[in-house]
Amino acid sequence: LPGSADMVQAPEATLDALVNSYILIVDDDYRLLESMEAVLSAYGARVRKAADLATLQQLLEQAPDRAPNLVLTDWRLQQGETGADVVTVIDRHFDWATVPVVVATADIALPTLTRTAPTYVRSKADGMPALLATIQEAICAGRAANALVDDAETIPNT
Repeated sequence: LPGSADMVQAPEATLDALVNSYILIVDDDYRLLESMEAVLSAYGARVRKAADLATLQQLLEQAPDRAPNLVLTDWRLQQGETGADVVTVIDRHFDWATVPVVVATADIALPTLTRTAPTYVRSKADGMPALLATIQEAICAGRAANALVDDAETIPNT
């Protein structure tokens, strides 16, 4: 992503939502996986990464009750897998939580995804600052949605 090298060295902007956030990244480009992990970690996020659906499934099985604050995925993965497949796996695994997804793609035609959880599609050409702003927005939206569910479960019926 344009501007990612600068963001790793010294984060200038305050992205409070990223601090202590648990983020899963799914991308088949190893360099992008590594650079995104470095950038998000520099802002205080805890990052796990997968290059494909099989690895994503392994990560989910290692911590089945720990819903991520965000999933960041590429649209086109290897072996015909797509970001839509990632969304399906996440939604099935975490049917009890709102998990926002940000799809980053180099495709000219941006995909459309329909789901109840916050979902954002961002062009990789928009650069790192725009992607980080979208990630922050998605994490905040997910936390707000999960807080509403938590509040509704604690309010007694009268």
